[in-house]
Amino acid sequence: MNSKNRIRQLRESNNLTLPELSTKLMESNQLKLSSDAISKYERGDREPKLATWEKLADYFKVPVDYLQGRSDDKVGWHLWEENTGYKKETIESQISQLKKFGKISENESIQKQIGLAVSYLDGRGKTDRNAIETASMELSELDNRIHDDFYIDPNKTVNEEKLGNSRLRNMKTEYDGSLYYDDMHKEVYDHISDILQDTRQKLAELENKTPNK
Repeated sequence: MNSKNRIRQLRESNNLTLPELSTKLMESNQLKLSSDAISKYERGDREPKLATWEKLADYFKVPVDYLQGRSDDKVGWHLWEENTGYKKETIESQISQLKKFGKISENESIQKQIGLAVSYLDGRGKTDRNAIETASMELSELDNRIHDDFYIDPNKTVNEEKLGNSRLRNMKTEYDGSLYYDDMHKEVYDHISDILQDTRQKLAELENKTPNK
């Protein structure tokens, strides 16, 4: 058993009694632990299951191995480096940049700050390029939704063998609109689609002019 875990240390640093920690664990992590059970974990008289270690670590916002006393890395930098491929210095630099532009709050936990920084490093953050890509994707989905929801009559059948894996909206130059509702007009949909495609093209041109930051 591990008698050098940091459960008691973290509990006391958060000014929590055993009953208070028991209550907060249930409220925040749905982890049902009695005061007696927590006390035994603290003394090393009983070893928590892995799922319990993980929920305790999540509550205290530390890595499991730090909570277990196996590492002195309270933030878990080595785990972030191993799992993301980014060095600590690279992540810290990204955090500083995001704080500079107000995209990370000083009040957020270090784990959340790191997670947000990694999302930007991975190209998933709130950047000009991602805004453009999102707009383009939404326009494509809008085109599809307009076509399927407004024009295709579900009571009419289609030759799946002829179409294969292609969708009708991607064949509009060849498709005659025979599966549309009788009161819907192919030329109107084509015009809507052309407008959306033209806008996507302008977004692509804008993306090429936008710095990759």
